[in-house]
Order: sequence, then structure tokens, then C-alpha cells
Amino acid sequence: MQSKGTTPVAIVGAGPYGLSIAAHLASRAIPFRIFGRPMSAWRDQMPAGMFLKSDGHASNLSHPDGELTLEDFCRAEGRPYEHFGLPIPLDLFVDYGLAFQRRFVPRVEEVEVAGVRACDNAFALNLTDGETVPAAAVVVAAGCDPFRRLPASLAHLGLDRLSHSADHRDFDAFAGKTVCVVGAGASATDVAAALHAAGAKAHLVSRADRLEWVLPRTEMPRFESLAKLDVLKGGRYGQGYIYSQLPHLYRYLPGAARTHIARTYLGPRGGWPVRACVEALPQHLGASILRAEDRDGAVDLHLRLRNGERRVLRADHVISATGYRIDIGRMGLLSPELRGRIRTLDGAPELSPGFESNIRGLYFAGYAALHSFGPLMRFVAGSDFAARRVSSAIARSLHAQRPNAATAQGVPRTTRAFAAAPENE
Repeated sequence: MQSKGTTPVAIVGAGPYGLSIAAHLASRAIPFRIFGRPMSAWRDQMPAGMFLKSDGHASNLSHPDGELTLEDFCRAEGRPYEHFGLPIPLDLFVDYGLAFQRRFVPRVEEVEVAGVRACDNAFALNLTDGETVPAAAVVVAAGCDPFRRLPASLAHLGLDRLSHSADHRDFDAFAGKTVCVVGAGASATDVAAALHAAGAKAHLVSRADRLEWVLPRTEMPRFESLAKLDVLKGGRYGQGYIYSQLPHLYRYLPGAARTHIARTYLGPRGGWPVRACVEALPQHLGASILRAEDRDGAVDLHLRLRNGERRVLRADHVISATGYRIDIGRMGLLSPELRGRIRTLDGAPELSPGFESNIRGLYFAGYAALHSFGPLMRFVAGSDFAARRVSSAIARSLHAQRPNAATAQGVPRTTRAFAAAPENE
């Protein structure tokens, strides 16, 4: 089924980045269609009962006028909130994101985009309901999920023995079973704590010699200008300032430096609310997985510790909480022809100051923008910078293409909508 007419902008993904970009486009009266289940990754792919690593002040979706922050939502709902030190439950953040969506982006189309391809100097989106949507521009805000990473030593295990941390919302099915969680970051520690709460015997396996933790801040920094440094907790103030306050400069670093920083800055760290629970669980640190064998209805993990000791750990199931690695070549959402044309750095798209790839009209926001704009793109807090940049770039592009356009979908296109927006560099 073919759509009637070409939509100026199609947004793929309705998480914090997609919703924030949509809110900014709406404020500029730029017509768009947005596809996906609102806050789907947060609702379906994270352990129930977990807490965000970021503090309250750094967990806002972005509206151009700063409306409906997390603090605003909590105040209206009578729910506790602090800028620092009070952990944010996952369910609270999901409720907030859905409230933001209902207020500012009410017309999310809860259908998945099966594929995006180039078509007549524009794009065609194939939806899972059979519709084909022509679009002049596409914003890919699909989050981390396309880039799941599994260790090669585990990849051969069947689905009944191996899963990724993003496959699970609850863990009741593992009650009474032994489960190995591979990893040392927030996903690993959250999953291990959730397994323990569900009555499973959780073992944590990691190459790291020790677990690192994000520590709580209990008060506002002395100078308000330093407050946002906590967006990237655990980093040095100089680095944190650059990455959280000056992401537009990050893309001018040498490619090798950007790749190194993306992989190493703020390495795996657990969230402090689960620390006591996880530290009481069996841990196998400094351990490399030599091989995994599916034997007699269980998995034998053959480990080698840093001191040379060999150990075999038997489990009913293994959950890989080994994170994500950007590789546009693996993004099945995009046609092979598009993937082959995108200029990349270590698998990530190289983006303009407005988050546009070298393919005109194709934008990437969120995790896929990590190598162009730095560690801020891993966090909800990066949605404000991304939304302002993407909406400004699209507004300039539409202004250049159709400066005399009057209305679309009954919404007047104001002078503000097509004013040339500076890049703020």
C-alpha cells in the first residue's frame, strides 16, 4: 500500500531522542511522521525494578521551551524528585516519557519500520503493516538495539541457553535456576540483581578485575555551571566538561581519538542502588571465557582467571550483558545500498554538525552518533543537543528547498519555522 504524498520528515524510533526531535519539529511547524512504540526499549528491554544511572537533572526529554522536565512531571504527579542523590526508578522514567509523548507528540504511529531505501532522490520506508511511506528526510533514532554485541565464545549457543540482556524485562522464568551473567557494567549488575530478586542463583562473570560503581552525589555542585558535569559521572572534570557541554567540538578530534574515547571513556560501571545486592553474589572477576559447551541440558563455561587458574562454571542459562557496538553494516533497517554508501568511522556514521550523514537527508541521532558527538550521546541528556541540531538542520534544508511554502497538514509554516538557525559553533 502506497502512502499519498511525500512526508517531509520520517522519524524512526520513539524513545527519548525520537520524541525530543519530534517535539522540536512540531514547534517549528515542520510536518513529520514518527514510527515505533513509545519508549519501547525502556518498557521492554530493561529489568523491571531497575534504576537509572543518571541523576534527575540529567534525565529530561527535550522540548524547545524546556517544558515538562522530569521535575515538572514528578511535582504534578506527587512523586519524589531530587536533582541529585535520589535514584530514578525505571517505571517512573517510562511514565514520564509517555506523558511527554502524549503532550507533545500525540500522533506516534505504533508500527515498525521494516526497511528504509533510497528512492528518487528521497527515501521510501516500508512498514510492517504493508504501507510504503515516501519521505524527503529520515531521522534514524533507533537506539542501541540494532548493535547488540555477543562474545564470539558464546555465539554458538542456542537460544534456550544464551540470551542478551536486552531480551529480558522480568526474570521470573529463571527462579530456582543458575544463571551466569557476563559483563561488568550497569546492564550486568542490574540483571544480576533482578535475577537474585526473582529467586535465581546469579553468577557474575567478567574480564574486569573489579567492579566499578557510579557513586551518588548528594548535593548540587557549588557553581551551577558545573551541575551538568554530572551527566557523565565518574569522568574527570576537564573531560566531562568537554563531552557534556561542548559536544559540537568533539567531531573535530582526530578519528583515532574519537574511536578510543568512545570505547574507553566511562567504562563499565554499575549503578549504586544495586551495589550491596551484587557484591553479595558469586563473582568470577578477571575471567576470560575460553569456551562454552552445551552439555546434558546445561552450559559449561570454561574460564581462565588472570592468575592462570582454570575453572568450569555450570549454569542453566547465560545472559550476555556485554553491551553494544556500533556497526551500520549490521543495521538491517537500512537497505544494503544505503549501508554501502554511508561514510563511517569504525562502523559509526560520520555526521555533519546537524547530525546528517553524507547521504543528503539521512540523519542519525542517539547512540549511532557517538563517534561524531561523543559520550553524551549515550545518555538521555544528549537528546536536547541532538534535537536542537537536527531540527535546525532540517528547517534550513526545507527553507532552501521550498522558501515559499505556506501550509502543510493545515498547520501554518511560520517565519520562525524556516529561519536559518545558527550551528552555535
